[in-house]
Amino acid sequence: MIRANFYIGALVIGVWLVCTWMVNISISNHVPASPRFAKKSHLHSSNKSKIAAIADDDGSDSKLPRGRKNDSPIKIEPQHLRNYEDKSTSSPYYLPPALHPVKKYKSQHYNMTEYCCQMTNDPIIHKGPRIDCPGICHTHHACAANSTYPFRSLAEKDAWKLNDIMWNKKKSDGYEQLKEKCDAKTRMLHPSFDWCLQWFWDDKISNYTTRHAGPTETDEKLIDQTIHKINFQKISKYSHQNIYPEKSSLPPPGCSLITEGAGSGSYQHLILFPSAKLAVCGIYKVGSTQWLQFLRFVLGAKDYQSNPHSKPDVKMMSFDKLSKDLQMKILNDPEWKFATFLRDPAERLLSTYLDRVSGKDEIQTGWFRKSYNLRKRPSFSEFVEYISRNRTQCPFRQGNPTTDRLFGVDWCADPHWRPQTFNCGLSEFLPRFSYIGSLDNAETQSRALLEEVGLWDDFGKYYHWNVNKSENRGFECSLFPPELKVGDTLIGFQQRPKAKNGSHGHTASDTAYGHSTSAQSKLAKYYTPKLMETVKRLYRKDFELWDMVKVESKFLSGGKLAVRISRECQRRALTMS
Repeated sequence: MIRANFYIGALVIGVWLVCTWMVNISISNHVPASPRFAKKSHLHSSNKSKIAAIADDDGSDSKLPRGRKNDSPIKIEPQHLRNYEDKSTSSPYYLPPALHPVKKYKSQHYNMTEYCCQMTNDPIIHKGPRIDCPGICHTHHACAANSTYPFRSLAEKDAWKLNDIMWNKKKSDGYEQLKEKCDAKTRMLHPSFDWCLQWFWDDKISNYTTRHAGPTETDEKLIDQTIHKINFQKISKYSHQNIYPEKSSLPPPGCSLITEGAGSGSYQHLILFPSAKLAVCGIYKVGSTQWLQFLRFVLGAKDYQSNPHSKPDVKMMSFDKLSKDLQMKILNDPEWKFATFLRDPAERLLSTYLDRVSGKDEIQTGWFRKSYNLRKRPSFSEFVEYISRNRTQCPFRQGNPTTDRLFGVDWCADPHWRPQTFNCGLSEFLPRFSYIGSLDNAETQSRALLEEVGLWDDFGKYYHWNVNKSENRGFECSLFPPELKVGDTLIGFQQRPKAKNGSHGHTASDTAYGHSTSAQSKLAKYYTPKLMETVKRLYRKDFELWDMVKVESKFLSGGKLAVRISRECQRRALTMS
């Protein structure tokens, strides 16, 4: 009897243990991971579900999720506006320094010197009557005697070597050498499109230069049949090495230091984010102003909403201003990621016309007419006729304003209508760019890029834009940071806020200071079939790249684009595979 009771008790205990074990398993499948492991799990899942496509270094292109991420935009609460300087980035009420409020004086017509000052680390001393445009406004720590701004630390400042020409142009040791190189390259108005030079410059083929036309219909069919044979992972290591701009057809980096902007070559508009090792090619009329403003937001400039083009912190983060050694290090360092966005060439040209030639801003359009000696505003067809004329030399020096400086769609054309492919080495070192997107997809792709390089969580999602252009006329260089109030929503960099009716509003690209033209909606109004045919001829290479990018909702890698646009690059890629 006792033995039977023992066995029954043991059986009951065994059943209880089994049931307890099964319940624990069930609970563990539904309870979130502990904080110690949650972060790792979160990073793993976010890498799988980027908000936009990310082209891997091996040339593969990941898919773009159809919808926005579930995380909501940041809404300002009272805690955001208290003790903001004491909060770390891990605080739920953190705000980037660029959004910290500043003191405003009561006078409506304030003295610029009360708000703006000469940046301590600016190599150029400004002696003009106004310091707002070439200076830093509302960010006085940038002008302190021991300031490291725009760098995060003294070590970063010391490592960021600028070209000596910035400090003392004609007395610099490298001035005459660089001038000779820049002058020599100006003789070729239409250099060849080599696309993938770094794939050919190795120990065995040290000075190989490709010469080829674009793909024909047959080539496209052959590429589609053979592209799966290319091992992009294997050839990726050749995409960010052996990059020597001085050996290519276009002027080398740094020419803008010689010419002060005229005929500057392609590297002047390469925007650098040192903390993230990100290089963004800021092509004019393709959102370049917004990227410059975002760069200043990341650096902590409280006047980041201002016109950024003459600001000293922006100039110090320009690739052209760096020493040659640092330029070469960035170009050939695989840790540095290169990205760019392209735009419909016809739409971009129309946007240039509406903004620079026939815009509502009389100061801007008047400057354009004066620069090119135009007595009246040309019509769009007249403007296209001007730039379609050929010229025999590049206006390398600014010189006297003449109408014939409008002529020519070539490498030394005004950067507002210079071919997109002549920017940042795209026509020569296309595989160096891991992320090539479309302005039409800037909302999703910009966020994906910033997430990939680690700039979204600390800066991108906090980006805020709030400028009344009519009220700030005349103060474009000294705009205050947004006045945040409880209940305001921070949409994020280039994100499209939702309107009350559920539709999406404008992005920062649409509303940048003085650049909104709505060109896309006006194409039919300005373009005739004949005019469109002319523009397609003038921008043939731009259209070839655009036709590949426009159909994709994801980033494309420069390596895959190179093998589609060039027979030589395709053959070389097959050989390297």
